[in-house]
Amino acid sequence: MKYLRLLCLVLALLCPALGAQAAKKPEYTLSRKNNTVLQSVPDRSIAVRADTAVRPLIPGESPVTGLPWDGEYLPMLVQIGNDVGNSQANGYKVQSAGIGNRTPWGIQYADILYEELTSVTGSTRFIALFSDSLAQGEPAAGTGPVRSCRIGPVLLRAEWQCGLIYAGNFAGENWERLLWETDAMESGAMLDTHKDYAMMGNVVKGVKTPNYNTYVVQNRALIPGSFVSTPHPFLFQDGGAYSGGYQKAGTVNLDWGYKYQISHFVYDEQEGAYTRWCGAGTDPKKWVLFAAFPTAEEREEADRIPIAYANVIVQRVNYLFENAIRPVVQAVGQGNADIFIDGKYIPGTWARPDLESHTVYYDDQGNELRLNRGKTFIALFPNEARCTFTAD
Repeated sequence: MKYLRLLCLVLALLCPALGAQAAKKPEYTLSRKNNTVLQSVPDRSIAVRADTAVRPLIPGESPVTGLPWDGEYLPMLVQIGNDVGNSQANGYKVQSAGIGNRTPWGIQYADILYEELTSVTGSTRFIALFSDSLAQGEPAAGTGPVRSCRIGPVLLRAEWQCGLIYAGNFAGENWERLLWETDAMESGAMLDTHKDYAMMGNVVKGVKTPNYNTYVVQNRALIPGSFVSTPHPFLFQDGGAYSGGYQKAGTVNLDWGYKYQISHFVYDEQEGAYTRWCGAGTDPKKWVLFAAFPTAEEREEADRIPIAYANVIVQRVNYLFENAIRPVVQAVGQGNADIFIDGKYIPGTWARPDLESHTVYYDDQGNELRLNRGKTFIALFPNEARCTFTAD
């Protein structure tokens, strides 16, 4: 009943938002030429045949990545910036988010990296989920740059039943009410760096704001011992689950509506995973590899660490806006999912019945999605935004 009240509250708060959304629209600049285009497709209405019961943990297997794991289950989410920087590629000057002096650090240890819309014009931020690496005490030197929070990460925190690190918020009274409705404040799992800069991390000297580095492992210990996080394991398979009968997807492109926020995923046959690239347009010579600085202080271009994603999920969602920079992602319910695994495209769907449930992804046959073992990238992607892919 509490969550029904919450949904009513969110809808009531958003009534004036539609005018702000209509007043300024995103601009999709990614070319449709020679691409398979996925944009504003109707609800696939896939009949879900999978058992909805939560499966038990498999001893020694991570519920998040499917890899060998032996640790205490208490994931951590961190709100990470994705601001626009500059770099060089093949003699070209590239301007794009998440590169150059705007490269994030420490996210190479994240098991899942979410990307979420943060403005009506197409700007985005990341939400990094750390779980497996925490058993080895990583990221020991921290991660960042930590940014202010929106409603989306709070909803993810309720889903994962975990800690959330962020640097203040812009949601005012509505934000506070949502925190109380989801028991986030009562749980002690909301960790705002603005409350104790010195204890929770440090400002990186010589780096333009945003430049706050947070100590994920140490801050995890601040969560009360009475806090309980219940795992909801994904379904994993050792590759090849979607080898036959699916379109090839060697390159996947995501256009959020802002040309400097366009990203690309390129499938590496040897790795069996996708790497992420940044750059406007569809010319790979003008893209920069998305890679993390090892730490906040190790900021040489040559030291950057590429990240390979075994699974790329484009989760189609609606966004409503209180104003141009306060998006509320509608991540409870159901919708389409454009899924890319093993260099193939699987037209799927997703469902999350309520705030207490995890999001479950399904393939085109209505069976629970069989993920490859490893890291996953999840784009909380607007229904109307443009996703394209090519076989090569």
